[in-house]
Formats: sequence, C-alpha cells, structure tokens
Amino acid sequence: MERSFLSVQSGLRGTWLACMVWMAVFTTQAQTDHWEAVVQDGTTWHYLIPTAQPIQYWIENNFNDDAWAVGPSGFGYGDGDDATVVPTTTSIYLRHEFTMDNLASIEEAVFAIDYDDGFVAYLNGTEIARGNCGNPGDLVAWDATLSVDQEAVLYSGGTPDYVNLDPSSALVDGLNTLAIEVHNVGPGSSDLTARPFLFLGTSDEAQTFGTPPVWFSPAFADTHFVTFNLNMSNENVSPEGVYLAGGPFGPPGAYPFTDDDGDDVWNLLLELPHGFTGHYTFTNGACQDWSCKENIAGLDCADPSHWNDRLLDNVASSFTVSTCFAQCTTDGTCAAIQGCTDPSAINHFDAATEDDGSCVYMNESTLPLVQITTDTPILDDPRIVANMKVTNLPAGLNTLSDEPNEYNGQITIEIRGSSSQFFPKQSYALETQDSTGANNNVPLMGMPAENDWILHGPYSDKTL
Repeated sequence: MERSFLSVQSGLRGTWLACMVWMAVFTTQAQTDHWEAVVQDGTTWHYLIPTAQPIQYWIENNFNDDAWAVGPSGFGYGDGDDATVVPTTTSIYLRHEFTMDNLASIEEAVFAIDYDDGFVAYLNGTEIARGNCGNPGDLVAWDATLSVDQEAVLYSGGTPDYVNLDPSSALVDGLNTLAIEVHNVGPGSSDLTARPFLFLGTSDEAQTFGTPPVWFSPAFADTHFVTFNLNMSNENVSPEGVYLAGGPFGPPGAYPFTDDDGDDVWNLLLELPHGFTGHYTFTNGACQDWSCKENIAGLDCADPSHWNDRLLDNVASSFTVSTCFAQCTTDGTCAAIQGCTDPSAINHFDAATEDDGSCVYMNESTLPLVQITTDTPILDDPRIVANMKVTNLPAGLNTLSDEPNEYNGQITIEIRGSSSQFFPKQSYALETQDSTGANNNVPLMGMPAENDWILHGPYSDKTL
C-alpha cells in the first residue's frame, strides 16, 4: 500500500535539511526496552570499488555479492577513522545482510551515516535516505562528480545525521539487506568516509545485536511518524477525496488521504516534531466552508472548545490512529449506523448501514395520521365543509387502514395566512363541528378540548 509522506516540520539540521530525503511509513509504538546496533563501526560488509556502473539489482536481497571484497566498517583512505582502507575512487558500494527473528518486537529504527562526500542508502531494495546526491530516485553514476563536498563529523567529536525509519515497512522477518553507495566529490579528493549505522529500539528484554556507540542517544529522534487509517466504508466519498484538516493543518486540501487498494480505508502519513500538540479533523471533500467536515459533536473524541475537532496531544513516539469517519472508534472499524435502509420508505436514511425496523411507508406513520376529505378545493374564503379523521393509536404506529380513534367527523376548513398562502406548503384553519354545524369541542393529540384548530406549515423555517 503506497502512502503519502508529509512533513509539518522538519526535525533535521545543517546541510541535512537541503540534501537529505527519506521514505518511511508508520510504526505502532509500544514501550522500547532498549536500543541495539545492527550496523556500526566494525560491522562486516561486502564492498565494491567500481570500474563501471553496477547492475541495478545490487541493492536487492537476492543479489549475489560473493565476488565483492569483504571488510569491516568504516571505509576510507586511512586517515584514522577507517577500518578498511580502500584505493582512491570516485565511489564505493556496500552491502550488509542481517536476519530479523522477531520483527514484532522492534518499535523504532534509526539510520545514520558519517560520510564524505555523498551517499544513497537502500534497505531491502527501497531507498531510505540520501545526502548530497540529488533528489530521491535519481541515479548517481559510479564516476559522477558532486557539486559540493561534505566533511565527516565523528572523527572531530560530532554526531552524524540520522533519519527515523518505520520497522514494520522497512524491515522484514528473515533476511534483510542494507545497501549503500558512497560518492566522492571527485577523483582528486584527498579523503573518503563511509561509516553507516542502523539502530533498533526493541520491546524485548533480550539482546540480539550489538550495543550502540556512546554518542548515540534516542533523544536524537526528535520527529515521529503518525499514520492515520481512516475507515470511510459508511460514507459516499467525495470525488475531491478525503483530507486531514483543521488547527495547524489548515483548510482541506494540503493533507490528502489515499486509498490505493480500494478497501475503503484511507491512509495518510505525517512526520511531526517531538512534543507536537494540535487539533485536527477529517473532511469528505476539499470544501473551504467546512460543510464537508465530519460531525462528532457530543462524542468522546471531540473537543467542544475547539469546534468539536480531534486532538493530537504531545506526540512523543511514532504511532497509528485507526478510526472511522464521524466516529470515535479506535480499532479502525466503523460501528453500524442504524436507521431505515429501505429506499421506498418515507424515512429512508441514506447513511444507515443496519436496518433498525423503523421504516415508515406512505400509508403508515409513528406520528398521528390526520386525513381530510373534501368534495371541492380548499379556499381562502369561505370555509368549506369537509370530513376529518384523526388516528393516534397508543401502540405508536398508525396506518390508513386503522379505525380513527380520536376523531371522525365534520369540519369546516380554509387556507390560513396572507403572503404565506402562496408558499408551496400552506397552513390551514379548521373548526370541528357536529352534524348540525355547531361547534364540537374535542381533545386531539394530547391537547385539551377545543373546536378551533390550526394546521401550521412553517415553510419559511428551514430548520424544520
């Protein structure tokens, strides 16, 4: 499933801001017990000093690197921070294979590299980071020259740049391959450095890989990935799409969801700074007047002090939000919406996913039924004589075939109002009478006995 990468705020620094791009997906964060180093100084690699462009599959798990040389990291020209000294070269290609036995216990992953002058890194055939080597996906030729140089930092007490990865998408149970190409600024450069690192935060108490170097601190991971899995199965999705909006995310449009597999669960990945707090909402469409915003008023996940938006509160680790549009579920499911699902009923509820037996048809209603029969059209003046039946059964469901239980007798009736007489919905004034035409005081629909009645049709009140 392809997911969008979006960043509200970059957590990186220095030249990393200009040249570092990474691809990652979310991780559901549990409690990290400790950190381990899968790759660090001294790790054994297969490496190639190229004389031509390597075959494009060199980054894949199934590539045979038996013909490549073998040596420990780091790699360079022997200036004090290199365990493997290599001849002068414009580039070096590195591969390291490792096995994951319990990926489910890995909660966090961080890739870092101390390099001179540029690099592109791949994990299981997917680019995860690059520095000083163009844009993501760009091919950097084995003999390419770089426009600027980049000095290594560890040898002088600095800390290499890093990037958070999602272990659930970047790693696999079983064989994994980290592949890195490091490029020199040019063939005449006096130095080359390649010192890669891969750190994993695990919830398992057991130690599987090595202990990280002293300079590594989890506090360096100052951004976190938040993934939204939004179930839209109860909605007719707008052709404009589905968006995260509100608060720091602004009006709908900047943060679109995707549903590439068509399963009605729409996905969005955000990278947020450590400690981020902000309100958000979901919209079904890119409306700028918020008319397409979900309505969760009164639900537990709504903040009534902020337009009934949802809240991300103090983001301190990577995690996923799995919920349903206009609901507060936390497992990614949508609760059934009860209502009348029969389109032929007068109270058909288009959004209902489960019929609750409430369907009402033209010949029945849970409201009282008032039937007025006339021989001539009802006029403004004079009143005409008509017959009225009122059915209001205690059981609550009234049909046209039921015997009227509150009234069945003579009335006089006329159109009521002045300018409102020309509305499509009109009001009427009527008088209940006995067979002689005298006033007939009767109680109707829970109201006290009276003979003058109004059937009010408030056409201009659009709230009704």
